[in-house]
Amino acid sequence: MVEFLTAEPILEFDLAGIGLVITQPMLVTTAIVLVSMVVVYFLTRDLKVIPEKKKQVIMETAYNFIYGLVSDNMGEKFMSFVPFIGSIIMFLILVNFIGLIGIQPPTTSFSTTLGLGLTSFVVVQATAIRNGGLGNYIKSYFKPYPFLFPITLLDRLLLPVSLSLRLFGNVVAATTVMSLIYGALHELNFVAQLIIPIPFHMYFDIFDGLIQAVIFTFLTMVQIKIVSDEASGHHE
Repeated sequence: MVEFLTAEPILEFDLAGIGLVITQPMLVTTAIVLVSMVVVYFLTRDLKVIPEKKKQVIMETAYNFIYGLVSDNMGEKFMSFVPFIGSIIMFLILVNFIGLIGIQPPTTSFSTTLGLGLTSFVVVQATAIRNGGLGNYIKSYFKPYPFLFPITLLDRLLLPVSLSLRLFGNVVAATTVMSLIYGALHELNFVAQLIIPIPFHMYFDIFDGLIQAVIFTFLTMVQIKIVSDEASGHHE
């Protein structure tokens, strides 16, 4: 478990007197982001009012799915979050699925999942302050009763921890199980090693990876709406 918590550096160097460390999760994450940007750029070129190519149909289907997800769970007031929510779920699906090609998912590093959790935390609090104002945001910690302030504070501060640990724990568990399966098949022939793991990959990499991406995204959406409504005085 320690190796998952602290990724080993693969490159260390000094830049203007500052020591910098590059790890495998950092490289994989950066590569995924850059490749995603290039792919999306080419998929969104030459768009037509009436789709003429399959790539536009695929893009519009994905967009409509994210649009409906935000609309159903957050409401029309939060439709500006469609790009943010779409980026989160797309990124998490890609990093979780990358284990299918033999690369360790970046989400097996707690630093990656904690970074994602902190990003959601900042967006949640910033949205609440923007929609309700700083004064109302502070007052929301004392609602509905002032003596609940410690519980409300703890609940909000634990958001990045709960999000990151849930994602980290599930992905690490799935990765560990797959490693054990391949270890058990080590003595079998090459063909068996290729065929037997397929159903396990279907569950632990594809199904579980997709579920974790959806859960993380859904909890982020819910928290944005709840905390913002509390700060705005609209929470029921």
